[in-house]
Amino acid sequence: MNSIVRRARPLLESLEARECPTVSLRYLPQALILTGRPSGDLTITGLANGLFNVSDNGKSLGNYALNRNLIIQLSSRPGNLEIDLKGKTLGGNVLINLGNGYVGPADPTISVDVFDSTNSGASIRGTVTILRGNGRELIGLGGQTDKFGTFQTGAVTIRGNTTVVARLSGGTQDQLQAGAGTKILGNLTLVQVDAVSLGEQNVDGIRVARDVNITTTGGNAGTTVTMLGDFGGNVNVNGLASTPGFNAFTLQTQIPAGAGSTVAGSVNVTFGQALLGNIFQVLADPGNPFTSEIGGNLTFTSRNGLASVPLTDLYVMQGVVAGSFFINLGYGDSDVSFFTSTGGVDAEVFGNIVIRGSSGGVTNIGAGFNLFNGIIGGSLSIFLGNGTNTVDIQSAVPGRLTYRGGNGTDSLTLSPAMAATYLIDATFGTGTNTFELSDDVTLNGIVRGTGGNNTFIQNNATLAPTLIFLNFP
Repeated sequence: MNSIVRRARPLLESLEARECPTVSLRYLPQALILTGRPSGDLTITGLANGLFNVSDNGKSLGNYALNRNLIIQLSSRPGNLEIDLKGKTLGGNVLINLGNGYVGPADPTISVDVFDSTNSGASIRGTVTILRGNGRELIGLGGQTDKFGTFQTGAVTIRGNTTVVARLSGGTQDQLQAGAGTKILGNLTLVQVDAVSLGEQNVDGIRVARDVNITTTGGNAGTTVTMLGDFGGNVNVNGLASTPGFNAFTLQTQIPAGAGSTVAGSVNVTFGQALLGNIFQVLADPGNPFTSEIGGNLTFTSRNGLASVPLTDLYVMQGVVAGSFFINLGYGDSDVSFFTSTGGVDAEVFGNIVIRGSSGGVTNIGAGFNLFNGIIGGSLSIFLGNGTNTVDIQSAVPGRLTYRGGNGTDSLTLSPAMAATYLIDATFGTGTNTFELSDDVTLNGIVRGTGGNNTFIQNNATLAPTLIFLNFP
């Protein structure tokens, strides 16, 4: 009887996935292409003879003329990615795909930088595009984050559009800093970049010749945008995600340059729900003869849906707006100021001002610690929801003053710094309402009550013979 010999079946074990650090390089007539994963810092550096050196972790991969495109496509990286033009011109477009981005432990000195360490007029003739990353990338345009984590200015000129599309992150932030003196002669588009500084606070600004568009849609770290410089198109900021922190937009003056920031077109800023409030600011420099200027309209919109938050939404306008100014308040508490800084240029809106409020919370417009004494060229319209609303207008209004109160507790005060005549169209709600005038007011128009408990305090104001009170007080 023959026996059957059973042979052991060999087992196959899966191999551990490993990524071998290496950078492949192809030098084509139309582009220098780098792919793979560096073993350390990846640097492209301008040389005295007009060539550019490519180096991985200190090891040279050769010198190349870059009168063509530069394409960097990485799977990930363990260190910095630096393009130091050193006063030279890169002749084509720059495309950087960061893949999974920086893979080491959190480090505030690891960054992706396009800069000129010599500050001697380096430029890129095409576009700059940066994609993906790990959701917590630190990106420098016209500057470099050094080994101490300090941003060092290295201004560059980018002649085409500049686009950064970062990875959607959770509680982390992608950050972008543009160094003082940097020029972008096309559009600047940033997507999922949570913390943006265009120009350097207490230093100088940058120049963007066309539109600035900044959009974030996910994550919970909040969106902050600070802008200093000259912007030749429109500015659109949309921070739409909910955050347990805060969102902030600031158009700020350039201190050493002795000039305010300017936007040739319109500014439109929209923020979503923020537990610590949304901040909207157009600032002047106290005691100096310059402020921030906007050539079109200014619109601030809060979509905050929280009835009670630790901090309120804050709206501050100290600049000059050649068009009209629109504020769309969120559901929670709001503070609104439109005022001239001490010793500074007058805050001014050449057109109309329209403020629309939602129900809920406490709204202070020019009241409490707020001021409302800027110059208005047209009409002022205020539409408020239910809640507690306190409005104190110190500005003269050459056009019509329209007021619509809610059905909560409302107070409207007209208290100009000097004699002013107001043409009013006011309707108060069904709650508890107070309407007060200062001595310098001459009032004409119509004031309506729709029920509730109404109080009118005239003081020594002058009431025009044609003024109409209906059901008020």
